[in-house]
Amino acid sequence: MDDGILAHLCPIEYSSIYKNAFDACVIDGDIVYMPVKRTKNDYVDDQKVSLPEHQCFAADGTYSYVTAKEVNRRVRKIKIIDSQVPTSVDGAEKKK
Repeated sequence: MDDGILAHLCPIEYSSIYKNAFDACVIDGDIVYMPVKRTKNDYVDDQKVSLPEHQCFAADGTYSYVTAKEVNRRVRKIKIIDSQVPTSVDGAEKKK
């Protein structure tokens, strides 16, 4: 996708029936959408993305798209929140 990525949001805990966390993500993880600027979108299939401790994924509405088989889908839209970046009450970055 040119304007973002579809990804599996992994479950925190998963059953021992899976060989590894990646299998658990693909089978039990929720599909989510995250907007990514086209110039920075270098994600590839099956890439694992981890965040540093001061960042986390947060819900940010929903996203609708049409699959290659022309099925309409609606998934949770997410964004990354960074606890090291001061924000105002409305969520916008404060100017330094």
